[in-house]
Amino acid sequence: MAAAIGLFAVAGCSSSPGPTTSTSTGSSSLVVGMTYAPKALNPDYVYDPADYYIMDNIYSRLVNYGYDYQVHGDLATKWTTSTDGLVYTFSLVKGVTWSDGKALTSADVKWTIDSIIAEKGYGAAALAGITDVTTPDPTTVVLTLGSPNSSFLDQLAQRYGWVVLPKHVFDGTDVTTNPANTAPIGSGPFVVTSFQPGQSVQLKANPHYFGGAPKLDNLSFRFFSSSDAAVSALQTGEIQFMANAPSYSSIPTLQQTKGITVETANAAPPTDVWLGFNLARKPLSDLSVRTAISSAINPDQINKLVYGGTKKVTHTVYDPSSRSYDKAAMQPAFNVKKANKLLDDAGYPKNASGIRFSLTYTGFTASLGGADKIGEVLKQQLAAIGVDLTLENDDFSVFADKIMTKHDFDITWSGGPHGPDPQTLANYVATTGNRNAMQYSNPTVDELFAKAKATTDAAAQNRYYTQIQKIIAADMPRYTLFQWNYQFPFASKYSGFWWQKAAGGTVPADDYRLVTVTG
Repeated sequence: MAAAIGLFAVAGCSSSPGPTTSTSTGSSSLVVGMTYAPKALNPDYVYDPADYYIMDNIYSRLVNYGYDYQVHGDLATKWTTSTDGLVYTFSLVKGVTWSDGKALTSADVKWTIDSIIAEKGYGAAALAGITDVTTPDPTTVVLTLGSPNSSFLDQLAQRYGWVVLPKHVFDGTDVTTNPANTAPIGSGPFVVTSFQPGQSVQLKANPHYFGGAPKLDNLSFRFFSSSDAAVSALQTGEIQFMANAPSYSSIPTLQQTKGITVETANAAPPTDVWLGFNLARKPLSDLSVRTAISSAINPDQINKLVYGGTKKVTHTVYDPSSRSYDKAAMQPAFNVKKANKLLDDAGYPKNASGIRFSLTYTGFTASLGGADKIGEVLKQQLAAIGVDLTLENDDFSVFADKIMTKHDFDITWSGGPHGPDPQTLANYVATTGNRNAMQYSNPTVDELFAKAKATTDAAAQNRYYTQIQKIIAADMPRYTLFQWNYQFPFASKYSGFWWQKAAGGTVPADDYRLVTVTG
């Protein structure tokens, strides 16, 4: 079911300084500001969160999520599923070429899938369950599964998934060090002309793009060390759009800046912001401690103080946009008295200074802004139950290594897609979930995810997913703060962004092919 799109626009009209001339050449250029930078431009093998804000402009996928939360064809024009749910046959767009002029065929799709699985690349999560890939002809790809998977199309389309790579460029090479990782050969609406790590990516329109030439002649991404620096660049016209959320405190100023518009739009796919507890560390391995900390958290206060109340707090473990959302799967209610009693009863007395134990909160500077401010409020909230919280804030470029690989944290902050496919939750709480930073493992949860995936019976799926949400609410490996939305600031002369009506809802987030400029 497509989610409603929330939209609120404010075009400034004061005498505040407005955007000046763009730093890009050409009348149809757009410079996008980001607060963290990719190390390379290939998302298939190594997780790099910055990649996903750029990739759909360079590469193509088999299928993709549109802003309407539906699965749409990208390279695939249509697909069929066998009656037993094991074989998916995709018909590809004819006449597609790579940016070097070579033909893109089903052989590229097969090679990419086989390579990602063999290399155990990050994109393998979106390809799980595939046992065979065949190519009857240059425009047909047949994927065979080992067992039925009712979420397979959603799985293929997920944002943190995979893109099709050119076999003739990567085959027979070390895919992780291939020069094309920084000088991509793609099939998307734009072509990379320059990549300066840590500084910028320059692209030009691909006139041979199979979806039709983009409206812009040039697209650039510039990387900034802070949100405030990006906001200043927007005000002076060095950039015309911020892909990463500006700090909430800067929104009123941007709304009053002549020539700048701020629009609020739902995240696509639906995104939740959450706190993860490291279950491998004491005392967070103790359920009583996790429940007490959760009871001391006041998400409504965090939302109000950090975001001015602009986010949606549900108090549940999962996102309401999920097709099997259980509104009864509630997290512990805010109750400081109960939290203190839980810690007293669990054997964590306060010392003479009123401290029971100390923990570290690790936040990150990322597209979902405000992690540092969340930490400041959380520190005050947990002090009420005798938990001394030390705050640290890192650049999001180290998230994968520090949090996902080394698990070097007590409490961490993150966000990510949570629907509309309820199987998405497995990424975070299944034992083998690729976003399970908490090291949570519950065999019952794993079994329920497997059962839900294996059946096409909607009632049975709903039953399994409801059980999962209730178990997570009881085990509390993490705490969901709220649903995310974006306050997107941009130069008012631009339109056609993916969340706007002109884009029709079928364009994925961070795809700039339909953006136009007037004046």
